[in-house]
Amino acid sequence: MMSTEFETKNIRHATTKLFTDSGNIQPVAIKLTQGLDLIFHDYNFDNYRSAISFSDKVIRLDFAYSGSVNLIKNNHETIFLEPGFLKLSQSSDDRNNYSTVGGHYRGVTILLDRQKISSEFLSLLENKLLLDDIVTDYLQNDDYILVKTEFIERFFQDVEKVKLRNRVQFLLLRVAELLLYLDSEEAHESVLPKMYFTVQEIKKIYAIRTYLLENMSERATLKQLANKYDIGLTTMQKLFKATYYQSIHSFVLSARLEKACYLLKDSEKSITFIANEVGYINASKFSAFFKDEKGLTPKMYRKLYKN
Repeated sequence: MMSTEFETKNIRHATTKLFTDSGNIQPVAIKLTQGLDLIFHDYNFDNYRSAISFSDKVIRLDFAYSGSVNLIKNNHETIFLEPGFLKLSQSSDDRNNYSTVGGHYRGVTILLDRQKISSEFLSLLENKLLLDDIVTDYLQNDDYILVKTEFIERFFQDVEKVKLRNRVQFLLLRVAELLLYLDSEEAHESVLPKMYFTVQEIKKIYAIRTYLLENMSERATLKQLANKYDIGLTTMQKLFKATYYQSIHSFVLSARLEKACYLLKDSEKSITFIANEVGYINASKFSAFFKDEKGLTPKMYRKLYKN
């Protein structure tokens, strides 16, 4: 029978190794079984330099719930971790510079030690060499890779909801499920390319995204956006898609739909008001757009989902 002993501890002794004094951090480590730990992160920092060392047999899986962490090397910056992304790495010596957008990060790390992992946990896997296979398949030529799928997002949403004191066995089974999924064709096909931009470029793309979310009632053209942030039109479009894996147009439509759904469920605002709030002057056009996306008119959606 696999041990379900629950252990929680603040790893304060590691803070000086992991982060500079610029960060206010309180990571919590939870041992699920021998060789398998979860670390929950919820802290504020703008920049930090990592100086952590793991055994080269440790696989590290990182998932961000909120906040963005970027890697900076040679005055170039890359998306290192964004909400919804899973990062797989096996780096025995991490001495890099990182930054956050907005100064806050919340996420979870799964650490798997291939040398120490319990035989009971390995028995949950169809292939006892699965951890070695994951390293070979994903990390043979890269220090880390990023994967993004609906399964991964749902998986970590479930992990976040679990009441840990009563569900350690459940989490062990779910981690085994995640590892089996990573061995699937769908996961392999969802590995994302690592793209590097200058620090100045990526900060403009973040600013454009923030502007779009905060000014949804306005209808700025792509050219107006490029002029506002002093960036070439083509460059802006390419970098936005490389950063967020969708075009600016698709991003805006998704954001409008999400905000409209929220207002319909959680406010008493009129359909016309909501249409204007998400950038539609004509309420009829908004209703047509909403029905195409949700299969319901705004009025029907409100009636069905109103809180």
